[in-house]
Amino acid sequence: MEDVLRDKRNNEMISERRKQGPRHEQRLREAIESLEVLRRQMMRDLRRPLFVPIPEHHAEGYLLQRVRTFRSRIMVAVNAILTAAILYLLIDVLAPGMTGGRAAFPVLVMAVLEILLLVVSRSVRTLRAIQLLAGATVAIPAFLFFQYGIPDASFYILLLLFGGFVYPWSPFGSVVVSLLPIFAFLSVRGIAEDDAWLTRPEILIFLLTTVVVASLQVARERGARIEYILSAEARSTEEDMLQGLRTAARIHAMIISGDVITECVEARVFYEPMQMLGGDYIKILPVDDDRTAMVLADVTGHGAPGALLVNRVDSFVENLMRQRLRPGVAAEALNRRAMEIFFGSGMLMTAFWAEYDCREGVLRWVNFGHPPALLVRTATGAIEELRAGFLPMGISEPEEPVEASVTVPESGDVILFYTDGLIETRTSEGVVGLPTLKEFLRKRWEDGRMDPGMIVADLKEYLERNRIGDAHDDVLFTVWKIGTKRRRRG
Repeated sequence: MEDVLRDKRNNEMISERRKQGPRHEQRLREAIESLEVLRRQMMRDLRRPLFVPIPEHHAEGYLLQRVRTFRSRIMVAVNAILTAAILYLLIDVLAPGMTGGRAAFPVLVMAVLEILLLVVSRSVRTLRAIQLLAGATVAIPAFLFFQYGIPDASFYILLLLFGGFVYPWSPFGSVVVSLLPIFAFLSVRGIAEDDAWLTRPEILIFLLTTVVVASLQVARERGARIEYILSAEARSTEEDMLQGLRTAARIHAMIISGDVITECVEARVFYEPMQMLGGDYIKILPVDDDRTAMVLADVTGHGAPGALLVNRVDSFVENLMRQRLRPGVAAEALNRRAMEIFFGSGMLMTAFWAEYDCREGVLRWVNFGHPPALLVRTATGAIEELRAGFLPMGISEPEEPVEASVTVPESGDVILFYTDGLIETRTSEGVVGLPTLKEFLRKRWEDGRMDPGMIVADLKEYLERNRIGDAHDDVLFTVWKIGTKRRRRG
């Protein structure tokens, strides 16, 4: 009976081990894979160069930066040495006993030489030459200590640390510079003549200090290279983006209408985007011999987003104008198109669609949420507002068909169309505002300066003279002067 029970337990143990076998094998494979990952990481670390290599297209810029850094550090070093020299001379005058009776003349010579090195460094352009000058700023005090016969190792250790840390040496360069105070110390103490000079504690301190300086220079050089590469790549990327924006700005400027002069209308345009790209837009187009159409629009927002939406609107606007549609019909079609373009963007567009017919002598216009145009009656100086009748475009369709308003200007009358960036310009007395703009036009009328070109120039000069700070919005306006009404044929 016992044999049967023993066999049963053995069989159960064997069965359990067989079940655990795959799990043990899986764990073993995972452990081996982890060790392999660690081994590969260690090999990558061993193969990694001590310094991050500078890409070839950044090598020249990196060398120039190092030259500039050495030049600025030479100024720091010379100022520190001159300060120490001045303090020494003051001590020599006030307490001669503290200087040990050493003459002040060598200190003055050192100061003069350091100043000469500083002057020469400003004209040096190569890295090797600027490094030699930097080494000379350390060699001169070391030679001075040697001439004085100062035996205290602390002077030379401080000089070693000063020369090693002030400048962005390579590790090898920091070791070479460290040898200057070490040799000066050995010469003063005559330690080199002693067979056991290597066992002296001062030498061990010098060697340890040199190792520390070189090690820290390794870390500093590596960090400097990484920082330079990252900043250089960032500058390159930024320059590429700016170049792209400049190209986009040139393309965008092509869709902004310039001055238009016909027998019926003289239109002068001024456009100043807040950034390279803007959301303000104007299209002036003579649709036939008698009619001149205009759309002045302002997309909410600034910069590239507004400009992109404006570009999408432009071709549609020109197509509507060339179809010779009446302003009400054309503006209603543009509103439907704006609803499609702006859907989901959270943006909208104010717009003023106007068309002057010189044969009929009427101005037909539709205002979708845009600031009122100002009509100056040159005969009396009266100023009329052509105010909005509809919501901005891109929100919804009007409940009723869009009918254009009709105004009858006289020959010589002037109309100012503008975007809100003009009246929202900040001055010392607050924003420009509509009352100020009216007063500006009234003053031009009183002075007899109602030529469109003069008004544009005067308004531009007013903004430049009174604006406070940078522009906060695009500024776009156009000044129209109505020509002589044509007679009907036949």
